[in-house]
Amino acid sequence: MKKISPEYISSALRCKFFKNSDELVSGVFIDSRKVTDGGIFFCIIGNVNDAHKFIPDVQKTGCKNIVLSDINWANKLIDEGGTNIYLVEDTTRALMDLATKYFADWKNIIKIGVTGSDGKTSTKEFLYSALSSKYRVGKTKGNFNSEYGVALTIFDFEDDIEVAVIEMGVGDTTRMGDLRNIVDPDGAIITNIGTSHLETFKTRENLAIEKLKIAEGFDKKNPLVVNSDNDILGSEKLLNLIKGDPYVIKVGTKNNSSYKIYDIKDLGIDGIKCKLRFSDDIIEKMKKAGKTSNKSSEVADLNLRAIGRHNLLNATEALALAVGIGVPLCDAIEGINKTDININEKRLDIIRAKDWTIINDTYNASPESMIAGIDVLINSKASRYVSILGDMLELGQNSEEGHMIVGKYLACKGVDLLITVGERARDIARGARENGIRNIIEYKDLDEAKDNIRRNICKGDLILIKASRGMMLENIAEELKCI
Repeated sequence: MKKISPEYISSALRCKFFKNSDELVSGVFIDSRKVTDGGIFFCIIGNVNDAHKFIPDVQKTGCKNIVLSDINWANKLIDEGGTNIYLVEDTTRALMDLATKYFADWKNIIKIGVTGSDGKTSTKEFLYSALSSKYRVGKTKGNFNSEYGVALTIFDFEDDIEVAVIEMGVGDTTRMGDLRNIVDPDGAIITNIGTSHLETFKTRENLAIEKLKIAEGFDKKNPLVVNSDNDILGSEKLLNLIKGDPYVIKVGTKNNSSYKIYDIKDLGIDGIKCKLRFSDDIIEKMKKAGKTSNKSSEVADLNLRAIGRHNLLNATEALALAVGIGVPLCDAIEGINKTDININEKRLDIIRAKDWTIINDTYNASPESMIAGIDVLINSKASRYVSILGDMLELGQNSEEGHMIVGKYLACKGVDLLITVGERARDIARGARENGIRNIIEYKDLDEAKDNIRRNICKGDLILIKASRGMMLENIAEELKCI
């Protein structure tokens, strides 16, 4: 982080400022346990904790800058002296305001936003690899993509980066308009529009409109990469709702794609391959930029270490954005082909135990990512295919339908054994049973599953374990891993 002065901070926050120190700020914190010398602490009021109560702990670290909204705490600190106090109405908004000014004042940097219902983190990792051949790149750590995460990501960047890749997610309290104002991206990727967060946005169309706000104010210099295989993002009608005129680059398997994916060879847990064909306008732009000069460059190969057909779309979207801001095609492809996206042990993590292999994909789940996980399972080599699937949360009124769709898809693919965990997952079992699967076991909760799961697994099995994060099915993966 670039060091900033107390006066700079008070100007950004438009707050009541009580100055007691000239110390420059070199770190921004919302977790009292992580505050270091030279830090500023924001007293965030969340659903569980009011961080004002941690002020005494923060003071013990020697922190000289505190942003708060509690007038009683402000008066107490004023009486004590020694601390710069920034009194605001809303500490969350203040954090966002400081991040907005700080990033806006950062000149000569290219800012890229990545959003979508699924695949944001994987796409961000592919993009980081593709860009790194030409630029010094900073990226969001993990999936730190909320209003807090985006702000803290920006403050965490090294001050010599040339491109910032920022994951941007929406949810119950997080809106794309706020995130877009903080980041002010020069280019963006929308991976897809699925069914996550429908409790908040009610329809996929509303969710799409929200995510498309990432491109507000774009003109033809600003690339917007979209997944044209997605029924909503492939709609010209919806793209016309963008308040701007971006350079839209479509990625998918359809003939009208700017980057067309074809000749797909899915090797399951051993990776995936495909060919890419570029549209005439993409080839022309490459030639003008001096990045291709012959007919053979109309086709390229991707050979991903990553697993899952869905990652072809994620990787190609990243490729399209990287080329769109000036990375040579061959360099971008080389970076993407060597990308290891297993950055989270609960995202398509392959665990090779003594007698069986586990696909631990328990970080989160939606119908779309469930289907993607099932494809990885079935396209791999194994003596028997087992799916252990739990509840998908936050689907709202679409919950029953979403779970039923997954069950029907399992039946179409022909898994050998389905085990469900949780009340909502019973609809997965019902959808599978109604479409021909007979070998089904249902457990009401995690404890019942853990007590009984071992007796259902055989030597040589390939086992997919997947559910929403709240179901904690990684405990089953650990149970089977240790046997």
